Amino acid sequence: EEVTSLKTKATPSPDKPTVPTPNPTPAPEPADDHYKPDAATLENIKAIFETMNTQPIEGYLASSVTLYQNSAAPWKTTSSKSEVALSLDMLGGHSQQWNFNLPEAEINRLKSQAGFEKLFGGCLTGRTAAGSSIVSLCFSKEGKIHSILMCNKPSIFTN
Repeated sequence: EEVTSLKTKATPSPDKPTVPTPNPTPAPEPADDHYKPDAATLENIKAIFETMNTQPIEGYLASSVTLYQNSAAPWKTTSSKSEVALSLDMLGGHSQQWNFNLPEAEINRLKSQAGFEKLFGGCLTGRTAAGSSIVSLCFSKEGKIHSILMCNKPSIFTN
């Protein structure tokens, strides 16, 4: 009984011709396919760096993170989230103001240094107000941090 009822509903009426429904055109993929943190995530990350209470960053980390210290060459890759959090101490003490909304010109200057383009293209980059430290957090498409550049010698970016 139900099957007959469904067939009746699915069968087009001979009085009305069937018009094929066009398939919707998929939206084009953005040119850059990197993850962009939302406003809440950005505020949480900024708070982590401004207080240097680094333990909460563990929730944002991928299962393996590559760390860079003042260099475009990897320092180490680790699956220890606590090791990553403790490594951030090299960026200085707490109570520093961080800016994670750097102008594109500054990002371009940083990534123009040989080897550094992979650490600034599509990553969340911040600098202390005093300019003494730079951090760049690169996210996977799933929103997890897979690499971190920690720089407390910004002179390496002087052209």
